[in-house]
Amino acid sequence: MPKPIGMLENFTNLLMDRVQVDMNNYLDQDNQLKYYTHRASLFSEAVKDLNNAVVRYEFENIEEEISFFKTTKPLLLSEQHYSYHRAQLLEKCHNLSKKGRDDVVTTKLHRIDTFFFSHQEFCTYYELGNADKDKDYFVRLSSRSSVNLDYNLVDKDYRSTCEKGHTIGKMLSNKKLSEYFQQVLHLDPLHNMTKGLQTVGKLNFNGTQTEMVELIYALKACNLLNDSISRISEVLSQSFGFPAPDTYKIWQKIKERKMDQTRLLTKMQKAIQQQIRTEMES
Repeated sequence: MPKPIGMLENFTNLLMDRVQVDMNNYLDQDNQLKYYTHRASLFSEAVKDLNNAVVRYEFENIEEEISFFKTTKPLLLSEQHYSYHRAQLLEKCHNLSKKGRDDVVTTKLHRIDTFFFSHQEFCTYYELGNADKDKDYFVRLSSRSSVNLDYNLVDKDYRSTCEKGHTIGKMLSNKKLSEYFQQVLHLDPLHNMTKGLQTVGKLNFNGTQTEMVELIYALKACNLLNDSISRISEVLSQSFGFPAPDTYKIWQKIKERKMDQTRLLTKMQKAIQQQIRTEMES
């Protein structure tokens, strides 16, 4: 009995669904490093299962073969490639300084630019929807020596791949990675890429919410910080492990004080002066 046309496409969709179901049930979704590492592993297994099916499969016609290698399989390859490289970036950068992180990201963006420059002719061919070379680019390879090593994280058997399918997978992935890397360049210096604003750890703030608001406005008024009041409040609250105060309402109460409107600053001034005297006398 002949195999139905589209069987590999249906199988690919089932593999994609399998990964999606697993990730929906993944318990540690807040940790981006573990999340994308696990996702990359699942897609690698999916590609492996697809390859095993492709090796045994006989295409009904050249149109089915081209459609599979040009359209169907690259989607799975692109998700594997994207997850792998996103996890790789998170692994490298989650404890780096803002400058160190930006250096890594800039290097990766440069590599993506180099990829698109190196494959400019093929990228144009693909994006314009051309098909005159499809029989060269998207049919099963006849020998191992023909395997395209441009992107070969998962394919080991030449019977499961073609000349340019990997390149399409990498094109699709690199477009998404480029957008993500651009976002990373604009992240806050304190942003932990795996768990949010926790890179520097939390300090033990023993003051009150009112004292925190007074400190926030003091830093802003002295031009020690140029960020907005809400941004300063957000970052300090995260760093101190302290609930974010209602800065505007508390600030209004501070201004309405009848005596010593800057109580925290007065307290700090006396404390630092006492510290200086103590150290000078010892």
